[in-house]
Amino acid sequence: MDVIVVEPRPLSVAEHALVRRLLDFAIDGADAPAHAAQLAGLRVVELCACGCPSVLFDTRRPTPGEWRTMVADAYGVTPEGFAVGLLLWAVGGRLEYLETYTLRHWPPYRLPGPETVSLEYASDEPAS
Repeated sequence: MDVIVVEPRPLSVAEHALVRRLLDFAIDGADAPAHAAQLAGLRVVELCACGCPSVLFDTRRPTPGEWRTMVADAYGVTPEGFAVGLLLWAVGGRLEYLETYTLRHWPPYRLPGPETVSLEYASDEPAS
């Protein structure tokens, strides 16, 4: 993934709300409180270069032999009406990456609102 390095900044209101909502869908619910406790201290340090709203946090990257852990896997709908996939990743127990993806639309698009997040894919295919 190509990234754009940015001056470290706190999460935006939208990023914070979305990560918090994704923790409601944490794959290992037992880790959700520890991950939620990290939210206030997270800083965005890289943006995805493709124009999507994916962001990387100021967490160390995986070292050889270490893996990212998927914290949450859900879906949402952007303000533009695009159905997107949402993945939240951690390394060594620290939140590392909020990833967004879509199969039907090219960036740019905005983050989905937390109220649209679910485990069910909401198709944005046109009605026939």
